[in-house]
Amino acid sequence: MTYKSYFNQLAAREQIEPLKEAIEITIDLSYASSVLFQQYPIDKPFEELIVYQVLDELADLSEQHESAECLAKLIWYPAKVICAVMDHKILHKEEGQYIKEATELALGIYNGEATREEILALKDKFMSDEKNKVGFSRLDIYGKKIADQRSCKAMDPKYSEKAVKSLTETVNGEDILFIALGNGGIAPGLDVFLRYCNQNETDSTFYPVRFSSHKRADQTPQLNDWEAKYLQEVRGDKKVVIFDEDTSSGLTLKRSHEFFCPSFVSDKDIILMTNEEGTLEIDDLWYNQIRKKSA
Repeated sequence: MTYKSYFNQLAAREQIEPLKEAIEITIDLSYASSVLFQQYPIDKPFEELIVYQVLDELADLSEQHESAECLAKLIWYPAKVICAVMDHKILHKEEGQYIKEATELALGIYNGEATREEILALKDKFMSDEKNKVGFSRLDIYGKKIADQRSCKAMDPKYSEKAVKSLTETVNGEDILFIALGNGGIAPGLDVFLRYCNQNETDSTFYPVRFSSHKRADQTPQLNDWEAKYLQEVRGDKKVVIFDEDTSSGLTLKRSHEFFCPSFVSDKDIILMTNEEGTLEIDDLWYNQIRKKSA
């Protein structure tokens, strides 16, 4: 199936406000949900849980995405479900099965292939987890100003198109293991990955890893042993791509490079890239860091 990017469809309407509003909705609902669970930490009905609300709305949106508002939510909500599931894994020290399933669903939604029944089936599976149900009580919370300015800018499809061209030239259209750093790299990462797969006939794999040094004070990518083993298994001969929305100071990508190098044998096996700048050399990150400090 030909990939028809929601990002392109939204950009064609020249309407960025709906995307900002979708971002703000998840922030507002996250705040309301976190307050709710301070009062009702265990027994509040599942209908109050933000991830379930988002999945319910995605199920409805899967059959109608004509308006700019629908397109914006189809862009933003699947990525935020992935972020919530990553948080759940870390909080409860679980493996990565839920992340795999949420990622497959997000890719299906972006591709326009996920059905209402599939979305609701994942919601039902999450709801059946009696042991750790509170882990799905919230999406991540961060400032609206940062979300509006950085996330919206990084998700501009003109960057994604250039990033895919840069990536294709770097890896010659070969199979890749695409590791998107969260939280900010998830939504644009899904788009870039699907664009790449659409342009190149590959057996590539997408996997999200939380590494949020500013918002969550993560010191390294939050990858557990189960996930490390899984990534080694699916890697095979694939080129490894570590993706973030932008370089910022360069430290996030540099630390990710240092973290993943021992796992993937050689730093030459790892390709760094951002949506705004395409593929990068490790020395580029040092230059960015020095340049921004002196600016």
